[in-house]
Amino acid sequence: MLQTFVCWAWIFITAYLTGFAVRRILGRRSPGCDMDLVFGLCILTVYAQVFSLFLPVSLAATILLGGICLVIVIAFRKALFETWKLCLKRRYIFWKICGVAALVLITGLLLTRGPGHYDTDLYHAQSIRWIEEYGVAPGIGNLHNRLAYNSSFFCLQALFSFHFIEGQSMYSVNGFIAVLMLSYALLSMKFMRKKKIVISDFFRIGMILYLCNGETYTCISSPGTDLLAMTLVIYILSKWMDFWEEGEKKETYYSQLCLLAVYAMSVKLSTAMLVLLALTPALRLMRGKKWTEAAVYVSGGLMIALPWLIRNVIISGYIIYPYPELDIFDVDWKMPAYTLLFDRYEIRAWGQGLNDVYRFDASVREWFPLWFGKLQWSMKILLGCNVIVCPGMILTGVWRGGSGRRDWNHLQIVTVIMACIAVWLIGSPLPRYGSAYLLLLPLYAAGCGLEGMKKQMLPNIMLFSTAALAVYGISTWAAFGLESDQWKNHKREYVKYAEYECEEHVLEGGITVYTPAAGDQAGYYDFPSTPYEDRLGLIELRGDSLEDGFRMRKEYRNGFVSTYGRVETENMFAE
Repeated sequence: MLQTFVCWAWIFITAYLTGFAVRRILGRRSPGCDMDLVFGLCILTVYAQVFSLFLPVSLAATILLGGICLVIVIAFRKALFETWKLCLKRRYIFWKICGVAALVLITGLLLTRGPGHYDTDLYHAQSIRWIEEYGVAPGIGNLHNRLAYNSSFFCLQALFSFHFIEGQSMYSVNGFIAVLMLSYALLSMKFMRKKKIVISDFFRIGMILYLCNGETYTCISSPGTDLLAMTLVIYILSKWMDFWEEGEKKETYYSQLCLLAVYAMSVKLSTAMLVLLALTPALRLMRGKKWTEAAVYVSGGLMIALPWLIRNVIISGYIIYPYPELDIFDVDWKMPAYTLLFDRYEIRAWGQGLNDVYRFDASVREWFPLWFGKLQWSMKILLGCNVIVCPGMILTGVWRGGSGRRDWNHLQIVTVIMACIAVWLIGSPLPRYGSAYLLLLPLYAAGCGLEGMKKQMLPNIMLFSTAALAVYGISTWAAFGLESDQWKNHKREYVKYAEYECEEHVLEGGITVYTPAAGDQAGYYDFPSTPYEDRLGLIELRGDSLEDGFRMRKEYRNGFVSTYGRVETENMFAE
């Protein structure tokens, strides 16, 4: 646990300083440090991705980051001092610090259980290991197709893994994000200050509901991508509504949230519909002919997306995986287009509950009843609530209050939420991919219905309900962490990744690759690995070392190669 707390302290310092500096350069800062921290995580992720293009994300990356932070402290020392001076004078600051400290301790307990997410030992750990050892290598998607998923979050994990210290790779970033987002949700509730109901508070309640969900908190101790992606969606919508409620007209705030939306897309492609929010500040900047400011934010978005896109091309040969339709680059390590289609349809089939890629063309009538029947009751209720409130929320935006005046901000938020749900349902409706999306529209509808109510009883009821929810969820976290027999033994020792029995395979050139002796998980330590031995007969090294990467053998580059290494006789996905 002590190692976790030290790691979190370093993440806090570096994220806050980089976020503070960049947002100062971009324009006015909003009050509070939450946006500085979230923006800082974005900057650090971009930094780690850029670094990975040239060198392994290891000790050198940490030293350089420390130097950058030192420069920021010197350059912005006066602004930093004034900010923290004001911060420490705020009301209830002592109790807020105590609350955050309690969250830190409880979340630290959760991490003593070690990684519990199945996908961590399937490909998360291997993805991080590649970044730690080589930064990026061409065509590693040919070795293990899931490495081509290339979430930018894995670069952030590698930046704070400290694997160069006794060879121990840490996975504490999700724990830090959970503390940050839950602290934001609990400590920034506006109804306690304003004594009335505001809509943005309902998004914060959504954050609490998501983080206190059993499927979420059991994965906090793993380096998975879902937690950051989903909390970013909720956070961005919450802050967007927050600025709108405060009557903020400056495009700076909204544009910065749009940059975070681009960041969320690089973490998990399924969040891409958040980028629709960019329409509002873009139109305002164009109407105001603020071309310089518009160019700054467009450039900022490109700077966030470009390292991720470059890594996509290096790993898979395609600018966005798994979409072979976007075939732009002619490189020798390009994965077969059929492999991408196979992976895409398999992801969809598993999400739909069919578990058979060859049923990729199943109609809604076939998969929906099966999928819906497997949902937990809470997800069924949420889905029903979305169906019920959706028409009303659209009509509310079209005829606001019966006046015939359209509320474009309202319609934009509803459209973004509906688009996120639609992409989830069409792409892969696995519950853990979309539980956060299903929370948003019913909570937004509740906020719209109760907005502005000032009766003393209602805010008190809301305060009690939020407090009860938080206490229940956090106490469940604590109980889950205390159940582990490991927490007492690992106060000073970090729980390592699980170890698996693997078989060795020596490729041409003397390079050893591992495959699991049973199942498809190889974990972190047997590196590099692939779950499917059959793939080894289809690929070859591009050079003399792993740094040169892998490519398909010439006879298979245009073949119908499945993700498992089988060579199909025909294109099963031809229309």
